[in-house]
Amino acid sequence: MGNNLSKYWRILSCDLLLIFLHNNAILLKTILQNLSNKYNCNIHIDICFSGEQGILLCKTNSYDIMFMDINMEGLDGYCTTRIIKNNGYTNLVIATTGDETVQLI
Repeated sequence: MGNNLSKYWRILSCDLLLIFLHNNAILLKTILQNLSNKYNCNIHIDICFSGEQGILLCKTNSYDIMFMDINMEGLDGYCTTRIIKNNGYTNLVIATTGDETVQLI
């Protein structure tokens, strides 16, 4: 993890609520291992496989960090993030993808 995320992480409490909107179990496992190895925090993660599920969960939970697949089936990560942010989410969104050809803008 880069220095910017490490700085952000230090200001968060050690009880973290994360949401992971992705369909890649290997990526989820890698992120979880990295977080648990580097930080001594109680981490709760909600996992959903569609933008629609993520939007519903964000209406009832206050997530510290969101991991967003930009290429989800159906409602993609760009649209999902826009809707969630329009609903008041202001915390960190980390864009993820398993597609090597995608260029983030």
